[in-house]
Amino acid sequence: MIRFDFGQNAGSTGGNVPDVTAVFSDVGPNQVNLTITATDFSGGNSIKALFFNFNPAFDVTGLTFTQIAPVGGVQGDVRLANNSFKASGGGKFDIKIDFSSSPFITGNTLVYSITGVGPFSVNDFAFPNTPSAGHPLSYAAGSIQDLSQVVIVNGSPSPVPDAASTAGILGFAMLTLFSFRNSKRFAA
Repeated sequence: MIRFDFGQNAGSTGGNVPDVTAVFSDVGPNQVNLTITATDFSGGNSIKALFFNFNPAFDVTGLTFTQIAPVGGVQGDVRLANNSFKASGGGKFDIKIDFSSSPFITGNTLVYSITGVGPFSVNDFAFPNTPSAGHPLSYAAGSIQDLSQVVIVNGSPSPVPDAASTAGILGFAMLTLFSFRNSKRFAA
């Protein structure tokens, strides 16, 4: 899994949660789910748009986004074009999910099943944008309506271990400890 945290609280050390999270999860061969959750908006704040990148070795227009689980009635308009979408003028992104026709507020969740070109995985969504006009590289961006203005926030990918690999590591550690303990018992 790869997780992007968006918002003014994202990455702070005060225990705050981000305004928005986007998690890419491998589901099967050439199938990735994207779960977007609004976690900590205040007042009338909402998500306006989210921007992501895709592996430049593939043509992003070969992807298909199918909305499978909206919570809160939110709808997103997915647009795909290689190096085409700008988040407030900074860089060029491949994927834009627009929420201007449906407010995306705290408590809302939206899940997309992504299929198409292949083989691909969550790692193919962890590429930086194409820089433009002197703006720095970014892996993802969000446009958040902050009461009277739109705030652009950037996100960086954070790998999240899946349950199977975490269980495997724990099992290996326990087996190693058990073997070590038994070897000391037989040596005495």
